[in-house]
Amino acid sequence: MIRPAQPLLPGTPSEIEVTATAYEEAAEGDLARALRWALEDLIALEARLVSAERAVSRGYVRAAARRPNADA
Repeated sequence: MIRPAQPLLPGTPSEIEVTATAYEEAAEGDLARALRWALEDLIALEARLVSAERAVSRGYVRAAARRPNADA
């Protein structure tokens, strides 16, 4: 579920605003570069998440294969 971008406390910036500002500052105000960096990071994070999901899935399959057959 995607949470709305709301500040933790009223009158403070949201996590998204803080992150966007960090990218903008790192890119020295170049918004196009900041956006590219943010998207590159997002895509890399997605790839790592997919890899982690596969590893977890393989772990469940391996654990199930090692379990004695309850039907026997």
